[in-house]
Amino acid sequence: VLISEHTWDHAWGWGREGISEPEALLIKLLKEKGFTVVDAKALKEGSKYLDALSGGNDTVLSGAAKSVGAEVLIYGQAELQDEGSIHSSSLRSYAGHITLRAVKADTGESLASSTGAAKTAEISGTGALSKIYKPMVSSAGNELISEIAEKWRGEVSGGRMVLLTVNGLSKAQADSLQGQLTKMVRGAQAVTLRGFAGGAASYDLHLRGDAEALVRELDQEHETGSALEITAQRQNTVTALLN
Repeated sequence: VLISEHTWDHAWGWGREGISEPEALLIKLLKEKGFTVVDAKALKEGSKYLDALSGGNDTVLSGAAKSVGAEVLIYGQAELQDEGSIHSSSLRSYAGHITLRAVKADTGESLASSTGAAKTAEISGTGALSKIYKPMVSSAGNELISEIAEKWRGEVSGGRMVLLTVNGLSKAQADSLQGQLTKMVRGAQAVTLRGFAGGAASYDLHLRGDAEALVRELDQEHETGSALEITAQRQNTVTALLN
């Protein structure tokens, strides 16, 4: 979980960033729902993940999740803005907004996204923080969790996307293997060649089953004549070598 926070209040005279009370609230909510959660900023070199978050670097963010074997990466941004005095009184209007996104750490496939917003009247930004963040994170967090659960239920009943990377190929072999995979893998509903570079081809396979089921299929002998040696496997990714 990685949530950056940007707040501004007239009394502070400056914006606070990186404190992320919303992140702590979201982690608490996820744990209450039964998820095992890692705060990426607590990891070694955690500050670089916060920098990647502000820079929108999905590759580094996914690396943070992969480094601890996480299956899902949740990241986003929360903002609290001082909108000014209410009718020239001591009360001020504060507005908050949060965006959340969940992706599979190993494939980058989008699982869910959500937003939340809240407003309150307070005499200071400090007093507004908890009144804004608690309902805002609860709304966006529960929506995100529901979408993740719905996505997972759909994968169980209708199939999921698994990323297969095959090394030791020419471009012609990569193109040929794309057609062969539908014959080699039972339950493969669609096979897309995502990219090819340096003798390695990446395929998106939409199939009934998971990475383990794909490995079992590829380990078998096939009439296609293609022999793939499995060299690595994660939750939703498989790496192989063409012999």
